[in-house]
Amino acid sequence: MSKLRKLLAFIFYSFLLFIVYVMMIFPSTGYDYIVGAIISSAIMFISLKTAGNISLRYFSLRNIIWILAYLPYLFYKIIQANLDVALRVLNPKLPINPGFIKVNCDSKDNLVKLMLANSITLTPGTLSCEIKEDYLIVHTIDESAYKDREKVKSNFMHYLKEIEE
Repeated sequence: MSKLRKLLAFIFYSFLLFIVYVMMIFPSTGYDYIVGAIISSAIMFISLKTAGNISLRYFSLRNIIWILAYLPYLFYKIIQANLDVALRVLNPKLPINPGFIKVNCDSKDNLVKLMLANSITLTPGTLSCEIKEDYLIVHTIDESAYKDREKVKSNFMHYLKEIEE
């Protein structure tokens, strides 16, 4: 891989980490942005050194657009799940039936599986526990609410399949 492509990958992935950092600490000060940029760069530097060659097939304008479209949707789902968990806590009549469910993963790409598992884990009330070849094991706050296993991954896969191609 050429040095220019490695540099572009470093900048791109550092920027994505920085965006996630900013979303997590918003609102913030200038000092927070400087610390975030340093931390994001350090994480990517260490990751690229330990991972060796990194595939840049995700580094295309099309994928960047899909990732940028995916982030607001993920943020919306996180807010929606937060409200659901808060209602369950505040209203004792709403069920809390924890359990494990098996969710099919339509992708063969490991990065897409990882992104799906992390997206599910980021939404409160669900936790991805294990990634198998073609499915995920997910712990949910209310197993009965997920009789339809596809509901757990909702439209996450719509975006992630586009990123995979």
